[in-house]
Amino acid sequence: MPVPRIAVRAEARRHLGNGIHAIADLLSPTLGPVGGVVANQPNVGQKTELLNDSSTAVRRIIEMGAPDTDVGAMFMRGMIWQVGQEIGDGGTVAAILTRTIFDESQRLIAAGESPIVLANGIRAATEDVVAYLKQSAQPVEDENQLSHVARGIIDDPDLAQVLGEMSYMLGPEAHVNVHKFVAPYLQQYYHPGGHYKAQIASMHFYTDKANRKAVMPTGRMALVDKRLEDPVDIIAILQAAQQAGAESLTILANHFSDQIIGILMANNRPPDMADFDESALEKKDTKAKQQGKIPISAAQMKFVGEERRLGYLDLELLTGSTIVGSDIAKPVEDITADDLGIVFRSEVDRDSMYVQAAHQFGPETQARVRELQTQLAEMPLDHDDYDMTVRRVSALTGGVGQIKIGADSKVERELLSELTKRTVNVLSTAQRGGVLPGAAAGYAHACASVDLDSNPEWRSGKQVLLQSLTAPLEQILRNAYVENTKVYLERIFDAGPRTTFDAVQGEVVDAFEHSIFDVAETMIRVLQTAVSNAIMAITTDTIVYHKEPEQSFTPNE
Repeated sequence: MPVPRIAVRAEARRHLGNGIHAIADLLSPTLGPVGGVVANQPNVGQKTELLNDSSTAVRRIIEMGAPDTDVGAMFMRGMIWQVGQEIGDGGTVAAILTRTIFDESQRLIAAGESPIVLANGIRAATEDVVAYLKQSAQPVEDENQLSHVARGIIDDPDLAQVLGEMSYMLGPEAHVNVHKFVAPYLQQYYHPGGHYKAQIASMHFYTDKANRKAVMPTGRMALVDKRLEDPVDIIAILQAAQQAGAESLTILANHFSDQIIGILMANNRPPDMADFDESALEKKDTKAKQQGKIPISAAQMKFVGEERRLGYLDLELLTGSTIVGSDIAKPVEDITADDLGIVFRSEVDRDSMYVQAAHQFGPETQARVRELQTQLAEMPLDHDDYDMTVRRVSALTGGVGQIKIGADSKVERELLSELTKRTVNVLSTAQRGGVLPGAAAGYAHACASVDLDSNPEWRSGKQVLLQSLTAPLEQILRNAYVENTKVYLERIFDAGPRTTFDAVQGEVVDAFEHSIFDVAETMIRVLQTAVSNAIMAITTDTIVYHKEPEQSFTPNE
């Protein structure tokens, strides 16, 4: 049986440090607007990738070639991947903070300091810094600020401008569908109202055949949480619409049989322009209306399981409908006019349904939005329910964006798509929590908030964090080929808390006047993640090396 090798205390921490430095040294030259890139050639003869996204760069690393470097490198790889998935940005900053906290702590531990006492001091100082960052954050004023935030993540000014505009127009819970195009391309679209995954029940319901969609004017909506196959059910729905005096009818169900579609088509009158004009609608008295025919649209819900149940409940709230057909609801055949909700407009195509509903701004809807927003604030980006919760908030607040982006190769398209999705999340975070002076200057200004005298025993640990907070800004200065970084740091401190370094112009400037921003909540979570991982490293006493370790291709395992 293979005997594992064991490294303890100083040797264990030295091995961790080897890997921490390997990854942080790899990524640190990419930090800032004038930073470099990581060149990766997967195999001999293949095209070299030029990467400036830390999460993607570390994902390409499978091993470093030596166990005493691999352990720290994989530790860092997992942290940076976690930052990318849960926060969306800041992996390189997290790596630099972790390296500096680890190095400063190791120097003190070698001089006789206790790792546990140092860890307590680092945590206490982190609480002071987090409180300062929250208090100092400034609300986002316009789409230009969001575009500048996006520009710090995506090295594409046009795409950054579009994403800033979309995020500002759609709000902090923006839901943006990203579609990949097979060539360089950029185009955005907006869809008003709540968005749900549904498909038109039959091509016969198309009102706009060229664009393959059905658009309904103001009318009623029926929510049927079952398969519609019994003619009795659909006749009851049509009678309820007639009793309600519906000018149009949109039916959402789990499925429509061919027989049901036939009955609906027999009672369907395609809408005309007068149906969308309220003044003309009051005077309209056509033969078709006298015969009881109204414009009808039928959509099939594509959500399944819990998301389908929640989708129906949200639509019930938005439209004022009553869900019928499910096990806990009334039977479809008992539906009445009062069970039909009100929609100002509905649009259904092959993939989606958009609904402008009557109760979007009602108190019950807003209460549910606040509840979901609270859940989102506490939920990491990689949580199983995160995307679903964002979709629900977006639908309840009424607005969906679509962006088509393209690149020449499949790999470039995948990278661009992933980075675009993460940038949208960062911009939403910026709208919720505000922004700070960019180039990591917010950390540097937070040094003044750390109380060194509150607990003398923790003073050394607090000083470790203080010496680490300026490391990301110093790295940006070095990447901009600034020779004396300490002089520039002093100038930034002396100029006040709104100040940062413009790496493009090479000047100390007012961050808000020059639109150089960092997202407050991102900075806070990056700091907390880096501190947590650095403390784990400095308090590690033993590493066990197995001769035949299990391999994992998942970054955070």
